[in-house]
Amino acid sequence: MESKNNVKHLADETISCEGKAQEAEKIEIDDLHFPVAGVPQNGDSRSTSSLSVSKEDWDLNALRLDQNFDTIIGAQQVLTVVRVRKPNNQEWFRIHPSEEWRLQTPVLRLKEDREDYLVHLNVRKAVLDEIQPVILFSAINRQGEVFIWPVRLPRGDGRTDPFMESDMMAAKEAERKWTRRQWVPENKTHKVMVAQNLPEEPVWPEITFQELIKKAFKDRYIRDLDHPVLKRLRGEE
Repeated sequence: MESKNNVKHLADETISCEGKAQEAEKIEIDDLHFPVAGVPQNGDSRSTSSLSVSKEDWDLNALRLDQNFDTIIGAQQVLTVVRVRKPNNQEWFRIHPSEEWRLQTPVLRLKEDREDYLVHLNVRKAVLDEIQPVILFSAINRQGEVFIWPVRLPRGDGRTDPFMESDMMAAKEAERKWTRRQWVPENKTHKVMVAQNLPEEPVWPEITFQELIKKAFKDRYIRDLDHPVLKRLRGEE
């Protein structure tokens, strides 16, 4: 009889211990419940009605974005348009100083359309009279616009002209300082000016030069003799 009582006593202790363990486990799980910001919790004296705004409330400050909104969301400017052009007369610009960000290549210029086309090596011999060797410089102005500036190079005879020389001079200066080309009618050439009080450095896009060229020329790349531009020059279209 005493033995049965001892067994019952041990069983009661076991049940009691299991109950305490379950209670302890429940407390630990409850401790993992975190309040959500802006949402009233149990026992919170605030109600959701305190978050409501009157229909007559048109406070623009409540609608305005923070000035650092782009930083908060991690916004990054995407370069979508790259033009092929010269710097204009009133534009301060810089040239990327790296040799990896320029390309010596022939281009075919359609004067009527004022557009330059890249010409593949396999096609050049067939259009020697139509192409002009250039350096494609990566340029940027003070507004952050990136563009490709084609500067003419001498042909096989090595002859230059005042326009070519002034452009090369401007490109060289623009590698280290903000530069401007201003047309001088009396001399029929550009005067090159270098800024003395513009200390900020340009912010170049985080893309490769190859990607820059692709964005600049897109489909203006002559890869074979059946290209529409060549057919147009041959009078076939």
